[in-house]
Amino acid sequence: KTRLTATAGIGPNLLLAKVSLDHEAKHSPTGVAYWRYEDIPFKLWSIHPMKDFWGISSATERRLNRLGIYTIKELALSSKEMLQKEFGIMGQELHQHANGIDFSRISDVYIPSSRSFGKSQILFRDYTSRKEVELLLLELLDDVCFRLRMHQVVAQTIHLSIGYSKQTGGGFSRQKKMGRASNLSQDIFPYCLTILHNFD
Repeated sequence: KTRLTATAGIGPNLLLAKVSLDHEAKHSPTGVAYWRYEDIPFKLWSIHPMKDFWGISSATERRLNRLGIYTIKELALSSKEMLQKEFGIMGQELHQHANGIDFSRISDVYIPSSRSFGKSQILFRDYTSRKEVELLLLELLDDVCFRLRMHQVVAQTIHLSIGYSKQTGGGFSRQKKMGRASNLSQDIFPYCLTILHNFD
């Protein structure tokens, strides 16, 4: 009736559903794609260039190339320890995603009627070094800014929330408005650091 075209990506987790939508359903006559775990070596690993894969920006692809990783398959079969040393906790996520593993839920990524862009990360250990926290924060911000640019929008209010471990308890959630809207990490990161250093 409406002549609107709809496409659907289906998978055992959010990542495979999203990637199957982008790389198959949108180009399929039926508009539907279903990727299973057994499809990973044939479909997921064939995505090229790497920056076309969900969560890998051009900057991340260059860093991976410097490690000798040029394909999603090489990323999936690479050392988790090496990736964590280079990318921190994001390295573990990159390795999991390259193997088609995703533990996120709809409630983690979907905010109804929201114009915000964000990214969260549950850490597998306590971060005691401020430098380590700042690096992780920058990695998360790079991903958010990449999505802002993909949607051709800018942000002006920065919101940062950090929850401490169960042993410590508590945390903080604060926001700060920038003087000028931007979608560049180098513009937004100083405001994130201000919030972090004022409230951690």
